[in-house]
Amino acid sequence: MVTINDMDIFVLSYNRAHYIKEMIKSLLNQTVGSFEIKILDNGSNDNTKEVINSFNNKNLLFIGSEQNNGALWNFQRVQKLATKKYTIMFHDDDVIHPKYLEYVVKALNEHNNVSMVCSGMKATTNPNKIKFKDYKYNPKLFNNISEFASLIYLGFPLNYATVVYKTKFLKKIDMLDLNKKYGKIADRPTIYEVAKRGNIVLFPGQYIHYRIHNNQDSANNKTGPFEKEIIALHKYYKQTIYSNDKLLPKIFFLINFYKYINSEYERFYKPNLLKKEYISKVIYELDLSNKEIIFTKVCDFLRIGNLYKIYRFLKRSVGEYS
Repeated sequence: MVTINDMDIFVLSYNRAHYIKEMIKSLLNQTVGSFEIKILDNGSNDNTKEVINSFNNKNLLFIGSEQNNGALWNFQRVQKLATKKYTIMFHDDDVIHPKYLEYVVKALNEHNNVSMVCSGMKATTNPNKIKFKDYKYNPKLFNNISEFASLIYLGFPLNYATVVYKTKFLKKIDMLDLNKKYGKIADRPTIYEVAKRGNIVLFPGQYIHYRIHNNQDSANNKTGPFEKEIIALHKYYKQTIYSNDKLLPKIFFLINFYKYINSEYERFYKPNLLKKEYISKVIYELDLSNKEIIFTKVCDFLRIGNLYKIYRFLKRSVGEYS
């Protein structure tokens, strides 16, 4: 039987003293009961440690660093320090639904051979001011990486800070190699490399409020993602989604493919290619057929992907989908 004590729970932190307090509160308020929380601080020079100590809670373990060694180093530190059956890496600036870990433990006990548990999210500038919906326990089980990855590519807002990994699979991931290939978007292939090793449990609700703010690295295009990294990620998605003969995952991929490559160019910092050259290169690299190219362009022209957004909106209205 799996309990919360079978999970290594980490919070990755760097200079977010003004946000981490709310994050820690949301973990201490989990309905699953008490558990140890390891804060892996990456050399903060603000008062993060003092904020953690102010809780005066024996379950909070601050593990610091003399200097900032980069995000990759902190991810690798999780791999080294994790000893329990499952591992989760929360971020220091988000807020977690009070029932999330309770539902995770329940799902791990109900389903066999689970490699990963995850959830949807709500992006907001002020998560601690928004009330969570009282979601009913309603996990979705995937035994096929193709179907799961295609749903994310279609637009489901998977939050990477809610992912619970089976630790033995997480430890097998070469994060340095993935980082060289994908840069700061290496979290996507990291997740799928773990997920493909077993069943996947998804909680569709907004179980994490993802904080949007100016100090996020994701908002800084000077650090990427760059053209070669984005192209590599599209190739990875195609390879993963096309890994079986089912038609629907491939359709999901093509619905949004041209929309992505046509719009993401504006995010690049000093691109090396013109937009037209970039689009042509991505299509060439992915070796799409003429039929696939026509289909994905038509989907983009007709905004077919918006149908999924409407579906999500309707499901959210009854408290079920993210």
